[in-house]
Amino acid sequence: MNELVKKIMEKNRKAIDENFKIIMEDKLPTAELIKLEFESIRSLIDYSEKLALEGESAIETLE
Repeated sequence: MNELVKKIMEKNRKAIDENFKIIMEDKLPTAELIKLEFESIRSLIDYSEKLALEGESAIETLE
């Protein structure tokens, strides 16, 4: 795993931690917002898995 992939995965880990923190601190007023927060966590985990398995070729761009 190269440094770029590690950097992106670390960024994803921090985002996942922040999402859990938001949920656990009861900052979301509705069940729908909580559900969306968990969906974003799932997306980050799926992307991290893809990065771990495929490496740099899995990096998503906005192009």
